[in-house]
Amino acid sequence: MSLALITLFTFSKIAFNEYEDNKNRYRLAAMAGLILLSTSCVNKFLPEDLDSFDQDAGFTQLVYKPKLGRTTVYTDNYNTANSTLPLTFEITSITNKDGSPAPELTQSFR
Repeated sequence: MSLALITLFTFSKIAFNEYEDNKNRYRLAAMAGLILLSTSCVNKFLPEDLDSFDQDAGFTQLVYKPKLGRTTVYTDNYNTANSTLPLTFEITSITNKDGSPAPELTQSFR
């Protein structure tokens, strides 16, 4: 916005001090007004930032075999494709092999 005001001030100074012809004054004033109008309304027409999840996104490894007593870190395990970042994951509906709930996996160990 300040750039538009500086431009408007510069055009008005040129129009009223250096040019004696009314035609040039109106032309420069109209051009300065258009610049001011065009720079102040730009954000109205931009779309909102929306999150997107690409259908091609997925895990590169589907079977995990951790070693008991060791910290296992998997790097580059997820391909985001063209999804927006950052992605957040949550593990829901944790069940045992037979389908019964497994609350022992959600409780913290002490």
